[in-house]
Amino acid sequence: MPAAASFDVIIIGGGPAGISCGLELHESKLNVVVLERKDQLGGQLADIRNTLRNFAGGFYESGEPLRVQMAALADQVGLPYLTGHAVTGIDLATKLLTAEKKKFKAKAIVLATGYRVTRLGVGDEDSFGKDISYQSEDIVDHLSGHPIAVIGGGDSALMEALFFADRCPQVYLVHRGTKFKARPDVIKTVESQKRIKVIVDTVVHALHGDRELTGVRLASTTTGRTTDLPVKRLLVKIGYTPNTERFAGQVKMDASGHILVDQECATSMPGVFAAGDIAHPGYPRIGTAMGQGMIASWAVRRYLGMA
Repeated sequence: MPAAASFDVIIIGGGPAGISCGLELHESKLNVVVLERKDQLGGQLADIRNTLRNFAGGFYESGEPLRVQMAALADQVGLPYLTGHAVTGIDLATKLLTAEKKKFKAKAIVLATGYRVTRLGVGDEDSFGKDISYQSEDIVDHLSGHPIAVIGGGDSALMEALFFADRCPQVYLVHRGTKFKARPDVIKTVESQKRIKVIVDTVVHALHGDRELTGVRLASTTTGRTTDLPVKRLLVKIGYTPNTERFAGQVKMDASGHILVDQECATSMPGVFAAGDIAHPGYPRIGTAMGQGMIASWAVRRYLGMA
């Protein structure tokens, strides 16, 4: 393997936090590179289909226009980045990492790897193909036109239920709790939608079918009583898991896998910073991620003796 490419700063993750941090560091004339595992910049922005109405940077019909805008800005100013570069090995103490069989070395590292959707953990979920989905953006036609169960109780789950209520004859909204965690206005809209049947205090207990989903078995979280739901499409929106496993044992984390940071986004490892959805304390919003990216950039400059 050739010698490691050296940088002042390596940013792992090309979402809002990573791009925000990278733009600031690039403007400061630091030798920086953003490594993004996906084939395009933007992180999870492409997965957001609902309108962005609470983002002070402007109104967007979905996350994709904002993603395109951020990527275009990165290209316009010449921010160095590499897409399709998933980190396969990393030593945060030495600031040495491997991605796409190439070595990278840095003086400082910013972790901005974001979230991934949480899976059900029931049976062999992968054997059902598109019948069980976690991101519906690319298979709307496959999910539409059928009775569908949406699993979850947050904003994403309720937004999806509303979206498919216009495309499916029946939408079952299944939530393990008794109260939704979504915004009050979204909850009110769901409750007024006649095609959405709300089922609370319930989890998915089993999956029926052989390669094609024929139904799900639900179980009450309080009584354990089970019932069968004859749906052939399942959309799972039960939360997100931080992409931090590769950093376990190298920086301090909380019980959920979020990286503990101070007010300057510094982790327990000198010269390593974390921003965005993976940072604790934090708030998983686009604006928060961008702000933490800026804070991390300032902290990095100070760490390198430039601020």
